Amino acid sequence: MAGPFWQRALAACMLPWLLFSCIDGHEEIQLHRDGSGSAHIRYSLPAAATFTHGSPKRIEATIRNYLESSHDTSIRRIEVIESNGRLLITTDVDFHSHLAFNQLASAENLNRLPPAARQLVGESTLLPSFRQLEFQRSISLANSIPRMAGAAASSTATRGHKLTYIVHLPDQPILSNATKSENNGLTQIWEFTLDQALTAQGIQINLILPGPLTPWKIIRFAAP
Repeated sequence: MAGPFWQRALAACMLPWLLFSCIDGHEEIQLHRDGSGSAHIRYSLPAAATFTHGSPKRIEATIRNYLESSHDTSIRRIEVIESNGRLLITTDVDFHSHLAFNQLASAENLNRLPPAARQLVGESTLLPSFRQLEFQRSISLANSIPRMAGAAASSTATRGHKLTYIVHLPDQPILSNATKSENNGLTQIWEFTLDQALTAQGIQINLILPGPLTPWKIIRFAAP
């Protein structure tokens, strides 16, 4: 009994370190003028980091349960594959309106995810008005391992790993803190090394898009 217990205890303690020291992430969103769009999300992480979360099938079910918490999303693909000691997670989803962001960002729905996954999703807010749409996202991986974040940022384990976030827009943004842009500003890109992601500042994504939004859309955003 002692062996499995200590194995689980050690895995629980080491999970954040295993996860956040060797992770690669790529999120790409295509946004349309009517608020609909699609998202392609891909993560690669050590398979050992998911020891406490069960099999790939169980992880796939957890992701599906989370995404289905929004009525404004349609799942096209969820794929969780273990290969060469890595867990490859790929998700393709369509969203029918901006509402999906606020629904998935709610505390109730985020609690459907394991703590480590909640840190990757981060905190998001979508603030609509008649003239513009403001999106903010904050991802603080160091909060999961505050005592080890400094060591991780200087560790060779983090080298070569990065997190990338891409948004394809129908119009040029009013304001963006993207690390670079392409396609005459219609493609906004945020690229962070894992060292940067593990700092106290973490990842901050700010984007303001032009409106106008019609009154009925504002009402829908405000609705619970």
